[in-house]
Amino acid sequence: MSKAQWLAAVSSVLCATVTAAERFENIYLSFNLPDGWKCKQEETEFVCTPPSPTGKNYPAMMIMAAKLAGPDDTLAAYKLHLGQIPPATGRGTIVKSPIQTDIQGVLWIDATLLGSEVENYYTRYMATVKGDVAVLFTFSVHKSRYEDFAGAYTLVTQTLKIKQDAMKQGRR
Repeated sequence: MSKAQWLAAVSSVLCATVTAAERFENIYLSFNLPDGWKCKQEETEFVCTPPSPTGKNYPAMMIMAAKLAGPDDTLAAYKLHLGQIPPATGRGTIVKSPIQTDIQGVLWIDATLLGSEVENYYTRYMATVKGDVAVLFTFSVHKSRYEDFAGAYTLVTQTLKIKQDAMKQGRR
């Protein structure tokens, strides 16, 4: 097999893998779902979970919520709040201090805490404001399974996109 044929074969496999990924999409954002994950709307949030053999105990989950941004919805306010959760609630530990990060051209506040939502679970928080819309995205995973789900979180964050028309949708 020539080098060109080999590259063509590898490219076709990679393209098929990327295009085969199931996508989560709502009016505010979209991202590729890890294999087997399912999402459903629960009141004002969307909750995504991996396949579970028992059907009830999930070692990981993602939650997305969006709303019209108010005066307190700023990146600076999110950064301050995420840094204060453990002292304010008396539980949890900051694993990764809140920082500003760029994902797909949108600035997010990104922090990881342990035990802030559920004991023994890491929760990675990502929050942003784009136009009139505030978005919170969390990814929680049991500390014993953290490494098992690292690839899932990477896939989601690398494909996470805030929709260009999110501001228009938020005004409705």
